[in-house]
Amino acid sequence: MHGTTLLPREVAERWRCTPEQVLLMIHDGELRAFDISKRGAKKPRWRVPINAVERFETARQPEAAQPAAITTKPPRPKKEWV
Repeated sequence: MHGTTLLPREVAERWRCTPEQVLLMIHDGELRAFDISKRGAKKPRWRVPINAVERFETARQPEAAQPAAITTKPPRPKKEWV
């Protein structure tokens, strides 16, 4: 870990996925990251801020399950046979 940032590999370990999946999230704009490589470098060197990881995790947490509203149908009127 690098203080306030993580490598894509470290994020992948935390989330139990592949580094490639983390890179896809970065490229798709789902996960905020910045490139620390020098200008003109052939490969990016991504760093992911910890607060971006935490925000992503919070956004992906399922909402607390709300109990389904219990609805009852009104009783059907009885048909009278003549």
